[in-house]
Amino acid sequence: MKTCFIFILTLLAYVPASAQSMHNTVLRWTSDKAENLKNSEEFQFASIFITSPTDVKWLQKNRQHTTVFSIVSAEGRWSDISKDGKLLLHVSEKGNGSTGSILLERTGQIVTISLDFSGLGPNAMKQKFRVTDVQKEN
Repeated sequence: MKTCFIFILTLLAYVPASAQSMHNTVLRWTSDKAENLKNSEEFQFASIFITSPTDVKWLQKNRQHTTVFSIVSAEGRWSDISKDGKLLLHVSEKGNGSTGSILLERTGQIVTISLDFSGLGPNAMKQKFRVTDVQKEN
């Protein structure tokens, strides 16, 4: 519960003071490009990540494919996503139970989301997505 509360507080830093209660704060992170961190190859890949206090949804292929990750725990504090900061989420993929991490990060004007499931073997995913927009989801 403490982890969810910290994550919610982090998300609230982005939402205006007149926003709804913290229990239903959801953000949509739009990405247009990705990088395979295993070989540094960049490629066009439109994705949307929707973060909530309990999970992260990764929408791909024009929303035709969705992967849902349950948040197991979180590390770090990011009180204002318009400023530099990061939040590391330890997650479990719903459906198959694969575990890994999702790093939400801003450095200067660059906002990224990194997925690290490298512990799953040689074909495991380790990618970084460039975020072009972050909006409050209704």
